[in-house]
Amino acid sequence: MSVAGQSYLLFDGVLREQLLPWLYLQDEPLEVEPLYARTPWRELADIGPVLVQPLSPNGLIMNFEGDPTLQACASVLRSKAAIAAVADHLRQFIEVSDTLGSASLLRFADPLVAQHWLASYGPQALSAVLGPIDEWRMAAHRGRWQNRQHTEWLSFHSSEPTTSSSPFRLSHLEEPQIQALEQAYQRRFADRLDSWLEQAVPDFREALGSRWGDWLTGQYQAAQAWGLTTERSIAIWLELHARLGDGVCSAEEGRYAVWLTDNPHMKRVPPDARIQAFEADFLNCQQKGLS
Repeated sequence: MSVAGQSYLLFDGVLREQLLPWLYLQDEPLEVEPLYARTPWRELADIGPVLVQPLSPNGLIMNFEGDPTLQACASVLRSKAAIAAVADHLRQFIEVSDTLGSASLLRFADPLVAQHWLASYGPQALSAVLGPIDEWRMAAHRGRWQNRQHTEWLSFHSSEPTTSSSPFRLSHLEEPQIQALEQAYQRRFADRLDSWLEQAVPDFREALGSRWGDWLTGQYQAAQAWGLTTERSIAIWLELHARLGDGVCSAEEGRYAVWLTDNPHMKRVPPDARIQAFEADFLNCQQKGLS
């Protein structure tokens, strides 16, 4: 689908270190609009969303198509509107409320977040969210362990607005959006788990080869099903299963079952505290040279 108008790049300042100095050093004319400017978060402008209009068809816009580093921290917006109008529209999403009664900053410039967030809307609501933006395009997120030779592109387009009798608040997240953001968080956390386990258990990771991604995803889900809720506990779960085998917490006579028999009071402890105590005892035994 061809969309006429201006091309913009929307950067996430958290994902691109020293984003503003880097942009100002580019050897091409750019209009740079930090979206936190003129908001209560203006002091965080360098790590917030930044809208950029390249004034040349070469440079950043051209490089984006083939540069995974750019694709990981930015997306392309196409609009017939001026940069000020696009920026003002996007500022509506900086702080959002949700059905749980909380308010938070939405990382909509993170391509992974945008991918899930935009996909959670139906056509009519998506058109309202996009507003003056005709197309929002990003590289589909891949786990850091996945083959990155081929880029899959995702595009979200604005359709003709339709009349609706129900009110729609742009800055309010309903259940589908809450679930979408949770999915984005879990995918980002899985990447961080992979990075950490690559250092903690490199031989195990390498031995699994192409099965590594399925193992990591399966154990992540198993940890959640076991009742673990904190990042630390889930990371402990994965490392224990990498070092001691997939049955460490499920086998009837496995190491965890024996430990729980020796420490019956731990049955009354929440799962997060229990797995952390089990790991602490395991490490203590290792230090003492015990099996």
